Amino acid sequence: MDVAIDSGVEDIEEDQDNNLIEVTCEFSELNTISKKLMNQKYEVQQIEATYIPTSIIELKDKDTIELVTKCLEDMEDLEDVVKVHSNVVIAQD
Repeated sequence: MDVAIDSGVEDIEEDQDNNLIEVTCEFSELNTISKKLMNQKYEVQQIEATYIPTSIIELKDKDTIELVTKCLEDMEDLEDVVKVHSNVVIAQD
């Protein structure tokens, strides 16, 4: 994990049960950090760019939740859409 920290990652999560670590970094550093880890003999199992929202919208109204959920599902069903990202969180009441 020291190699990851020294490489400039923003966050590290450790899964000791599976002997894995997950690192979070800026997209521009993704390739550099993965190469540094591989050069130190770490096995990089997956590299993924993920959008992490800087703000969250929490929905509580049932009608709004249904509308937004339907909209997101419809976008996911479009043939040309690979992945849909959202900053919506549904309130747990």
